[in-house]
Amino acid sequence: ADKKNQADGIACLAAAAALAVSDIPFGGPVSEVRVGRVNGRFIINPTVDELEGNDLDLIVAGTKADIMMV
Repeated sequence: ADKKNQADGIACLAAAAALAVSDIPFGGPVSEVRVGRVNGRFIINPTVDELEGNDLDLIVAGTKADIMMV
């Protein structure tokens, strides 16, 4: 992580990639996105600085077809 962007989105993608290339049965791929609302404006994958003073910090994860986690 570069201390500017949160690492959880990269971690989810890395875990999904590792499962996809393994022999473990996996219904992926999956990915996630962070949504922040700063000054009434929605921001996709906001930086750590943009999240300061925000009023929404939400992570949504899923597949192409389904939302798996909010």
